[in-house]
Amino acid sequence: MSTPLSLTDPNTIQGLLQDAKDLRAKFIIALTREQGSRFDVTGLLREIGDSTLAVEVSGLSANPRSWVGQVVRCYFKVRDRSRKSDIFYNFPSPILDSTASRSDYNLVLKRPVVLEIGQRRSSIRLDPASDDILNFSLWEEGKMVARNAETGQAKLRPPLIGGQHFEEGEVSILDISAGGIRIRFTGKLFKNVSVESSSKKDISPAQGKPESPSVWTKRAKVVIWLVLSERVKNSHQIFWLKGRISYKREDYQSKDVEFGVEFTQHGKNDPSGKIAWTPVRENDIQELGAWVYQRYLERFRRGIA
Repeated sequence: MSTPLSLTDPNTIQGLLQDAKDLRAKFIIALTREQGSRFDVTGLLREIGDSTLAVEVSGLSANPRSWVGQVVRCYFKVRDRSRKSDIFYNFPSPILDSTASRSDYNLVLKRPVVLEIGQRRSSIRLDPASDDILNFSLWEEGKMVARNAETGQAKLRPPLIGGQHFEEGEVSILDISAGGIRIRFTGKLFKNVSVESSSKKDISPAQGKPESPSVWTKRAKVVIWLVLSERVKNSHQIFWLKGRISYKREDYQSKDVEFGVEFTQHGKNDPSGKIAWTPVRENDIQELGAWVYQRYLERFRRGIA
C-alpha cells in the first residue's frame, strides 16, 4: 500500500537503489530478536537483481541462517540534488537467504516495488517550530518534592526552569527525538533562576536543596514536563520525562550552556493522580516518537525537511 510519501515508479526506485550502490550508502537492517527486542545490522548494497537485492553485512561471527524468513525493514539515504539534502528511504522485506561472501555474509532481500520516504522514528531529531512547544518545566530529579513540617503533606516544588523562562527565550529546545532532547540555557538564565522558593516550613528532600543548572555535570538526573501542540486536533500532548545529562557544552563568550538529555523513564498519571514511571527501552518513547515523526512528515510535504 502506498502513501503520499511513497515512491512506486520502477525507474525512480531503480535509480535510487543504483545511487545507493554506487555511493556505498549504508544500509540499516532492523531485525527482531526471539524475545521481541529490536536490533540493527549495517551493510552495503552489493547486487541489484530483477527480484532480489544482496546486502553484504559486516561484523557477524557466524552465518545468520536463523534470520531467513524474518520480515525486516531496511533504511538507506541518498542525496536529493533538487533539495540539496539527504533523503531517507525505507522498505520492508523478508530475508530470503543468507550466503557467505569473501569476508562477510550477504543477506538476500526481496527487491522493493515501493519505497517509503522517512527514516526510523527513533532516529529522527526534530528542530521544533516556535508553536510546537506550548510549555516546558524542569526539575532536578530527587529534589522536586518537599514535605511540610507541620502537616506532613508533600507538594511539588516550583520548577527550576519554568514556562516564564521559556517564553522569555532564556531556554530553548534545539531538537527533540523519541529518546532525548537538546536544550540551550542562556547565560542570563543562570542569573535569574531561583533555587530556593519553598516555604521555611518545608522540609528539603534527603538529597538536599536544588542546585543551579550551571553546576550540573554529565549524568546529572533531571525531570522534564513538556507540553506539545497537536495541530490536527487543535489540542496538546503532555509528557513527563526523566533523563540524565549525556553531554554539556558551554559557550565561553556568551556563557550559554547546551545540555543533551537522554530519556530514561516516561511518566503517566495513574487513576490516583500519581505519576507512574516506565523505563525507556531502546531510546524510544513511542508516543513521543509518533509526534516527532508526524511533524517531520508535515515539514517534508512542505519541502522544508
